[in-house]
Amino acid sequence: MSEEDGVCVICKEGATSKKRLVNNPVMTDEILQHCQERVSLGDTESDIHRLLNYLSGLNEGELKYVRYHSECRKPIVNKNKIERLRKKSRTDSPVCAPRGPGRPSSAVGSVRPKRSKTIPKEQVCLFSNCDFCPKNDSEPLHRDLTDSMGKTLLQIKQKTPDDHVRVSVADLEEPGDASALEKHYHRTCLRSAQRISTRTDHSNVPLIRSVCDAQLVLAIQNTLSDEDVTLSMAEVNDAYLSILKRYRVDVNESENYRKYLKRLISERLPEVKFDTSLRRNEPDRLVLSTAVSHDGHGLQVLNDE
Repeated sequence: MSEEDGVCVICKEGATSKKRLVNNPVMTDEILQHCQERVSLGDTESDIHRLLNYLSGLNEGELKYVRYHSECRKPIVNKNKIERLRKKSRTDSPVCAPRGPGRPSSAVGSVRPKRSKTIPKEQVCLFSNCDFCPKNDSEPLHRDLTDSMGKTLLQIKQKTPDDHVRVSVADLEEPGDASALEKHYHRTCLRSAQRISTRTDHSNVPLIRSVCDAQLVLAIQNTLSDEDVTLSMAEVNDAYLSILKRYRVDVNESENYRKYLKRLISERLPEVKFDTSLRRNEPDRLVLSTAVSHDGHGLQVLNDE
């Protein structure tokens, strides 16, 4: 990509006295997203298609070095242009909605060539393998075109207890993946998936708690593998609360799990001992039985989310 470093990705010209080159990965991503949306809405400008093809072919590392003129970027991300395309798409030929009754056949014939360029190869609801999906044409499909919706789908992936829902979104790793992969969904299916992801299944709480316990024990092992590190029970308690919340287990912020955690650690990690401080208000510290106590460096590994 070295040949492109000194030129604007849009106009292919270098910096001038009036137009300087800008390198901003966030804005570059915005340019890419707007190109994707404009093309999906039927924009026929060849420059937009060329720019989309070029940017889509770059990997994440290469995108970080893309440069552009602010003056060239503004027309690409112009909101009025996109809004006009949206209105035209809704009026002429919605990509996902079925054709309405009574529409003149001449109108259908005039818009079909344009639709054939933007319609995905396969329009299937993202949640088609789930029981709540109607799996028919009774409800229009909607395409994910924004990072905001992509983030919603990633939250569903992270939080859902339903295996079918999890499989539906398994290939999504970044907010922009759903848009890039041309994912479609029924709005009722999306709402159902969201409800499931926020629902607490109390029958699974013991299993989830055992998973949380195992994660805590593993994290303590990894942290204490450095002989220069000690942990306080206060840090362990806070970390355990963090893990429980991550798995959506109802917790009381003021609850103290130290007695339970001491018993858990003693059973799972017999090589770990509790060093009681001579100061009354200081919490016990965890140390390996073969290690000499040092000043601790905190339970960072447990709080990394």
